[in-house]
Amino acid sequence: MMVNFAFVTAYREYAVDGFELDAVDYLVKPVSFERFLKAVTKLNKLVGDEAPAATSTLGSPADAFVYLKVDRDMKKIFVNDIVYMESWKDYVKVFLTAGKSFLVKASISTMENLFSDHKLIRIHRSYIISLDKISCYNRLFVQLGTTEIPIGRLYYKTSIEEMVPYRIL
Repeated sequence: MMVNFAFVTAYREYAVDGFELDAVDYLVKPVSFERFLKAVTKLNKLVGDEAPAATSTLGSPADAFVYLKVDRDMKKIFVNDIVYMESWKDYVKVFLTAGKSFLVKASISTMENLFSDHKLIRIHRSYIISLDKISCYNRLFVQLGTTEIPIGRLYYKTSIEEMVPYRIL
């Protein structure tokens, strides 16, 4: 059985030793979320279905979850609980169904890639929404419960019109 691993350390000088041990990657602290995600993706490509991914499904899409770094903790978030995400410069604010929200140190593009296999789509340069939480939409905005999210001109055709399964004419 082949063991695949990556080092996460504060010591740059041991990188060569790490790769001599056939490490897949060598991350030097502090590690950005994007860099960590790249290492996990590389490991998953090598291992295939054997390794847990950054997102995981436990039998059904309703059980899909992701671990996101919130403050100093890795917080388990179920994908179905996400209503929408909003870009805040170097952070993304994630809004959940229970009315809770938190900041994640990541770009909106990173979050878009992380959730590309789920029913979360980007509708604006600053917003990603859950398709399942849409209560109403038109060309200008999407309504998620009582919250209105603007739709960017460049995103309307490529997001809402193609992704919403049923349209009433």
